[in-house]
Amino acid sequence: MAVKTFPYNLNVKDILSTITTSDGFLKELLEIWAEVNFEPEIASKNHFLDQQVWHNSLIKIKNKTICFRNWFYKGISRMKDLLGADNNFLSLSDFRRKYEFDPRSLSFYGLISAVKSNRIDSNFQDLQNTNHEKEPLTRRILQVKKATTLIYKKLTSIKSLTPSQLSKKKWLQDCDLPTNDNINWTAAYILAKQCTKSTKLIEFQFQFLHRRVSTTE
Repeated sequence: MAVKTFPYNLNVKDILSTITTSDGFLKELLEIWAEVNFEPEIASKNHFLDQQVWHNSLIKIKNKTICFRNWFYKGISRMKDLLGADNNFLSLSDFRRKYEFDPRSLSFYGLISAVKSNRIDSNFQDLQNTNHEKEPLTRRILQVKKATTLIYKKLTSIKSLTPSQLSKKKWLQDCDLPTNDNINWTAAYILAKQCTKSTKLIEFQFQFLHRRVSTTE
């Protein structure tokens, strides 16, 4: 069951409500996968068209992800399957003719409404000429030699924080340096990592540069 969830765009909360298990290891595995795989934003027009309709945390009805099995068996699985040649959503009559089955009207219009919430006209217009392909993580994992490196980079990009501009400004002020002084901040931030393997020293240097060192005062 877990393997089938890999192509779907589920966040941590939704993946655990979709797959109920008492196995602690499986729960942790699902949480990690959702954290790495979930894409909270549409990056381009092609990315929108290639989005999974089913088990997608961006598409919900009554605050729950959806999956209509009879639609899935008819080959409907992605956003583009709901659109016509003119890039507009199919009408109910056109949908019936194309897929040769009669869905319930409430199901059809409910799904179209949920999908439309991800295609706000102003945002979608901005994406019209943005055709950059966003390759699924599952496909990229199969293409690289070291999947662990790919996952590590993905996790660090999600969890890492850009150094605060305020802390940099305060250091310049405290050191009486001009605000336009060209300081190699990258070298400053990675210095401890290059000099020691001690996690305590690395953490201290990180807090020190961000001016977050705890004191008793």
